[in-house]
Order: sequence, then C-alpha cells, then structure tokens
Amino acid sequence: MTAYCRTCLHHLGISSGELARERGKGQTGGGVKLLQKDYYYRLTYHCGMRNEGELNFLRTRSMGSDVTTDNYRSLSSPSGQQRLQLMLNRDTRLEPMPPKRAPQILKNGSKTCVTVTSQDPSRTTAVTMRIHMKKGQTVTIWSEEGLNGTVSVV
Repeated sequence: MTAYCRTCLHHLGISSGELARERGKGQTGGGVKLLQKDYYYRLTYHCGMRNEGELNFLRTRSMGSDVTTDNYRSLSSPSGQQRLQLMLNRDTRLEPMPPKRAPQILKNGSKTCVTVTSQDPSRTTAVTMRIHMKKGQTVTIWSEEGLNGTVSVV
C-alpha cells in the first residue's frame, strides 16, 4: 500500500527526496506518514471518533495507562469491539445509495413491526410516529447504531 501511494505521489510531482525517511525520526517515511494522517482524518471526520483512547487503539499507538474508552469499556472486549465497529460503520461514502422505500409495516398477531430505511447512508434518519396506546401496551424502539428504548403505559 505504501509503494502504491508513493507511486501515485510521484505521478503528482512529489520528489523521492520529499518522501525519504526523516533522519533521526525512525523508519517511517513520507508515504507511511501520509497514510497515517489520512487514516486519522477518516476516523475523526468520517467516523466521528473523538476519544483519544479509541483513536490510539485503532492506530496501534501507545495507550499508556488508558486502555478503555471514556465510559470504562474495554476496547478488546466484545462490547468494546462492537462499539468500535459501529463507529467505523459511520463512514458510508463508498456505499451505494439504498433504494427509496416507504416504511414497511408487518403485523404478527398482537405485534406490529415498523421498519424505516434511511434515504441516505451518510445522514441521520428521523421518524415521527403517532401511536395510540392502551393500558398495558409497550413500544420498543431499536436501531442498528445503538438506539434502544422501551415505553410502556401503566
């Protein structure tokens, strides 16, 4: 990957001297540094990561004594890995636009399931519903990106 990026940069007019290793700074050359900066940019601006612990973990940087996110979730545990995956899934620039669909309504006995599909994967989806509930009924709201809630009438 570094060689490919280096070749592309040469075609853009960047000399090999500008891509050479910096003296006294280790073995990292300009092409690798460019990839690292691009990766950091993608994590920060396209995935929305702001936590330094998560950014350092994904960039294999020194974690020091910070091995958890700000809510004390281990980044190597299954729940921490799921959180990281959900954040990485926010970068949807290369995904095709989904077909526009009306909300799907499925009825199964006393349960009704409404599925709302996003019209654009790079934007949030807002849904407004008016539900008339009777005593003892429950509504559960769920999203792949982590939203989860239940409302009951008592």
